[in-house]
Amino acid sequence: TDLPPLTRYSVLIEVKACSLSEVDIKLMQLVSRDSSPSHYSVGKDISGIVREVGNAVSSLKPGDEVVVEKLYNQKRLVQFR
Repeated sequence: TDLPPLTRYSVLIEVKACSLSEVDIKLMQLVSRDSSPSHYSVGKDISGIVREVGNAVSSLKPGDEVVVEKLYNQKRLVQFR
């Protein structure tokens, strides 16, 4: 998958695990009936490995293991392979 370039403050994380709440499961059931479910993502709390950082990010580096709670800006979520 081709990834869009990172912005200055972006971090690309290879997700290893995510939590699913009861609300996520109910929404997945509703979305699965929709013909275009790509507008919704589940699992707001994730753990993974930092793969890339934007040039203004100084607190993380590639290879760092991270836990992230409540991803607010999910407009640029893409699949990482």
